[in-house]
Amino acid sequence: IEFYRKAQAVSETENYPAGLSKALRFRGNSHWYQGNYQKAFRFQKQALEIAESTKNKQHQAFIYNTLGLIYWTLNDSTRALSNLERSLNLAKELNSLIDIATAYNNIGLVHRKDERYEHSIKFFNEALNRDLLLKSKWGQGYTHRNIGMSYLRMGRLDEAETHIKQAVALSLEIGNKTNLVKAMLELGNLALERKNWKRKNPNVHVL
Repeated sequence: IEFYRKAQAVSETENYPAGLSKALRFRGNSHWYQGNYQKAFRFQKQALEIAESTKNKQHQAFIYNTLGLIYWTLNDSTRALSNLERSLNLAKELNSLIDIATAYNNIGLVHRKDERYEHSIKFFNEALNRDLLLKSKWGQGYTHRNIGMSYLRMGRLDEAETHIKQAVALSLEIGNKTNLVKAMLELGNLALERKNWKRKNPNVHVL
């Protein structure tokens, strides 16, 4: 936060609105991660005002995405979806595949949290299509895990296994330990659903 505050001060001194918007957004993110939602909203909205006044649509897309996730964290699905849909529309205007994929994925998270599993899979598949176009194995691994988690909650265990194992394989290939650990956890949840208590060694070495 201290470094972002310094970046904010430099941006203000140099009259650099793009830098100022980014510094405020990152300050807001840091407060969000700490659970200080009031400050998180304040800095995000200050960043948004600057991005809108300078017509910086990319920054607007980032900020609406973050606002959507903050509302998702707070279980306010209506506001979460409203902000994420704004982010998606801006990303489409910019034809930014990575930001489109991000928005679709996050919209899917909201629908899954509200137990609209079919809807969540629809949005995750839209994200996966963009990940494939981008040839992003990081994105594909993340999205396959999300799809698998939705199928798991629907009780469609074979389909869940297919996607979760793809997430494991992709994460291993590129060394994405965070997604690998989360995907392995979902394989454990899948085994529980199947009442498969016997330990198996998947020959996955995380460390």
